[in-house]
Amino acid sequence: VGATWVRHGLQPGLCWLDFIAVDRTHRRRGIAKQLLKASERMALAAGERRIGLAVRTENSVALTMYAQIGFREMSSNEFEYRLE
Repeated sequence: VGATWVRHGLQPGLCWLDFIAVDRTHRRRGIAKQLLKASERMALAAGERRIGLAVRTENSVALTMYAQIGFREMSSNEFEYRLE
């Protein structure tokens, strides 16, 4: 139904969300947010304090989701979220 890939150890305290994907037939059901929350829990358990990601500027659905969660734009297509 969905998958995510997170890399650790790139920078101190930062993990990188390489991708998050949900099958087209299961979208708009909150699955991506659940995957993101699971990634957040794993990052915290690994001692990370920030999640970084890149998203295509034309992907308005993803941009809206990341903004609602609290990611802030770092550059034209890179975003960061501070874990609590």
